[in-house]
Amino acid sequence: MFGVSMGELVLIFLAAFIVVGPGRLPGLARMLGRFVKTARKAVRDLSDAVDAESPGNAGGSGSLVDELREAGRAARNLEDGLKEKL
Repeated sequence: MFGVSMGELVLIFLAAFIVVGPGRLPGLARMLGRFVKTARKAVRDLSDAVDAESPGNAGGSGSLVDELREAGRAARNLEDGLKEKL
């Protein structure tokens, strides 16, 4: 999993437990999960947009530039949300 061993994961968890504290750790985990979900969706949407705009595909509904702008806005919104939480 991402080239990280089980021992390293335990060390990361313990460091997060000490730095964040046990009360805020579940909220941080939820926020991290939402971030990963949003990032995956943005990558999937961008990939779909690139595929739709590639030569040989006839049915591109939106332009690639519009899709990239929308992905950028989503990333900025996500960044602002993370800054508010932390």
